[in-house]
Amino acid sequence: MENDVFEIESPTEEKHWWFVVRRELFKSYLNKFKLDSNAKILDIGSASGGNLRLLKNLGFKNYLGFDINPLSKKFIEKKNLGNVVIGDICKNNFPDNNFDAILATDVIEHIADDNLALKEMRRIIKDDGKIIITAPCFSILWNKHDDINMHHRRYKIKDLRAIIQQNNFEIVESYYFNFLLFIPILFFRKITKIFKLTIRNDISVNNNFFNFIFKIIFFIDIKISKFLKPPFGVSALLICVPKKIIK
Repeated sequence: MENDVFEIESPTEEKHWWFVVRRELFKSYLNKFKLDSNAKILDIGSASGGNLRLLKNLGFKNYLGFDINPLSKKFIEKKNLGNVVIGDICKNNFPDNNFDAILATDVIEHIADDNLALKEMRRIIKDDGKIIITAPCFSILWNKHDDINMHHRRYKIKDLRAIIQQNNFEIVESYYFNFLLFIPILFFRKITKIFKLTIRNDISVNNNFFNFIFKIIFFIDIKISKFLKPPFGVSALLICVPKKIIK
């Protein structure tokens, strides 16, 4: 993502409705995984530290941030959210079978070769490990926000499932979420495009009232989307485990 995005997201990730509720979603799965407090967890694409805040609050002691942009390390260390390694997931130096869990949340859309990124995740995850993947969906939602975040694509869940499975993962669970706000977000993005409004990042469009309302809507959304399995959503979530290879 462009450098000024860090300046926008870093001071907002602690309380902004999207980050707050998304952490609740990830928390529900991390609790379900029943990981030991010493479990080795890698957060790929740590950006300004939203996921590391969650891992720290949950009491994990052996988690690591990973991001391609050196600014990530600067912002995360300033907030005392843990250690960060700067590097490219497609060219990393992590050993095979190294991590108990990986968070790759809203990151693979930033990577030109998403297939290679997933291949590397399969290499470095333990055979009994778990991976949480989220990604933005539906090209109809593409706007300036995607451009400045340097997205290469938005997905449909069937395409995302296919590339994950090609890289020797089994998908335990998958569904679209943030579907209740899909139409308002689509409308907002179309209006900004039609009238060429200079809004560089959707995160910056917020105030206390909207933050409260959207937090409630989004919280309801993550509670029901896994059961309803809606046919659309702003994002998709997939829980993956390494496929057992019979030799």
